[in-house]
Amino acid sequence: MSEIFPAKLLLFGEYTVLLGGSALAIPEFSYYGKWEIEDSPSNRYEKIFREWWGYLEKNIPQIDALALAEDWEKGFRFSTNIPAGYGLGSSGVLSAIVMHYYGYPSIKSEGLNKIRSVLARMESFFHGTSSGLDPLVSYFKKAFYAKDGEFIPLESSIDLKDWTYHLVDSGKARETSKWVATFQERMTIDMAFKEKVKDLYLPAVDRIIASTLHDPGKDWESELKFISQFQREHFHWLLPPNIQKQWDEKIENRYFKICGAGGGGFFLSFEKKTD
Repeated sequence: MSEIFPAKLLLFGEYTVLLGGSALAIPEFSYYGKWEIEDSPSNRYEKIFREWWGYLEKNIPQIDALALAEDWEKGFRFSTNIPAGYGLGSSGVLSAIVMHYYGYPSIKSEGLNKIRSVLARMESFFHGTSSGLDPLVSYFKKAFYAKDGEFIPLESSIDLKDWTYHLVDSGKARETSKWVATFQERMTIDMAFKEKVKDLYLPAVDRIIASTLHDPGKDWESELKFISQFQREHFHWLLPPNIQKQWDEKIENRYFKICGAGGGGFFLSFEKKTD
């Protein structure tokens, strides 16, 4: 059991997906998880595993919880290089792994939406609620386009043409639920902020995703520049000081954006390729 399951990277769609906007998530193979037996099994996650196992056993009949528990006792553990709280979906990777190895054939033969529903319920233990997007990307090892509750797998990898991206480490973990709650509160009490997000930011994200899926052309960079500037001005509360400093350097052909919830973890830097 050493198959690799990639992390999830939300390329575009942070927060707008909560408002009915689109999102584009891709597998990030440089970070991954595996389910493998250890010679000296660690009990570091014993408590949380037992709690999750109890949740699975009670609420997810599509999973062979008994076989999972037996393998844990044999020394199988979740091995990963994904830092927790960095926005790469470590809990989604774990959920995908358990579905792959311990999901009953009856659920694995179902359609994508039913698999997503089960994965979402599995991951919701860790976050309270889950759309299922993170574990879906890891489970199928494909990019997914999400819009209006529909999740569409992409058969080919994303090609940004003249552009590339890099993960930028803020140096601290963050808690997704905290920042999502803060965003939702701002959308409730700050009408000017809400109007700008809905009228300006959300359409720009939808446009850049559409451009990314078809052919990132000359308009792609202008949309990216707008999104970066909008986040810097209106989402500044999600940017740690060291990230703000890099953001404000304004190097030509480089644009920063949030990666997932923001507040910490990884951020994204898009840079134009040089000849």
